[in-house]
Amino acid sequence: MSTKSDRVYSKGGNKHSQQAEPSSANRGAGTIQMRILIELQVISMLLANAYEVKQNLAKLRQDVADSIT
Repeated sequence: MSTKSDRVYSKGGNKHSQQAEPSSANRGAGTIQMRILIELQVISMLLANAYEVKQNLAKLRQDVADSIT
């Protein structure tokens, strides 16, 4: 019987897609909401790294969420 830790990581879904797909590491990543969240997180990380943003992204997200409500 194989356990989760025994299985080699493998990407599922469309091999030609640039979008987040479910995988053996996180099967929930295939939902539309999670795929959108993952894409936005990647974009945020890339922009922060490109512009050398020193602020904590999690804190920035919380501040924006607080200002909306």
